[in-house]
Amino acid sequence: MVHFFGSDVHRPNTIYPRIPKILPKIEEIIGKEELEKLTTVNPSLVLQNKRIEIKKPNNIELTLKEKLILKLKR
Repeated sequence: MVHFFGSDVHRPNTIYPRIPKILPKIEEIIGKEELEKLTTVNPSLVLQNKRIEIKKPNNIELTLKEKLILKLKR
């Protein structure tokens, strides 16, 4: 489960310039509202020592074929 995105950027010329480039790709996957929660809303709540809304995780059942494919990729 992911509740917020963060980075451990201490030097501006490392990964930091890549972050704005990847955000649109993440938004395509999770949607604008969820990206806003993970990058702005939830981190702000943590800094204010407030509760983050946590949804119950979805149970994902893989087929036998999917399990075998994942096993072979390792």
